[in-house]
Amino acid sequence: MISTQQKKLIGIGAGIVIIVVVLVAFFSAGGSDERQIEKSIQKSVKAWNKKDYRIEYERMTPNYRNNVSYEQWKNYAEGLSSLGLLFLGPGKMEASNINVRVKGQWAYASYKVKYGGEIIDSTDEDIFRKVKGKWYDVIDNPMTLGYNREDLPPDRR
Repeated sequence: MISTQQKKLIGIGAGIVIIVVVLVAFFSAGGSDERQIEKSIQKSVKAWNKKDYRIEYERMTPNYRNNVSYEQWKNYAEGLSSLGLLFLGPGKMEASNINVRVKGQWAYASYKVKYGGEIIDSTDEDIFRKVKGKWYDVIDNPMTLGYNREDLPPDRR
């Protein structure tokens, strides 16, 4: 026969197991929206350093990828990379002090960009848009290849 105290311990143990399972599922699914965006930014920086423009392209919104082919994006990105090399010299890019603010299907990320150990940019805010459960980077500069106002939050169109 199981005592009342043993039943309580079994209940507590079962509760702990359930909490652990929920936490593992949560973090293996990518975690919070903020964490998913932070990971996306870090993945972007690593891809840029490796000149893996495909990863960068896949981070762009579906609207963007409907309007700009991978080849167009790759040519554009290679040009930017060459300019960076010309003006900044060889080096690796890093992102630090990432701060993400989520507002519905939109998110805003600010962070510092370092190149070769020196801060070269403190971004105003990158905009991200959630489409079918996935976060995408939004091109918000009208001078950038593939700019599409429809990807912007309504208050920035």
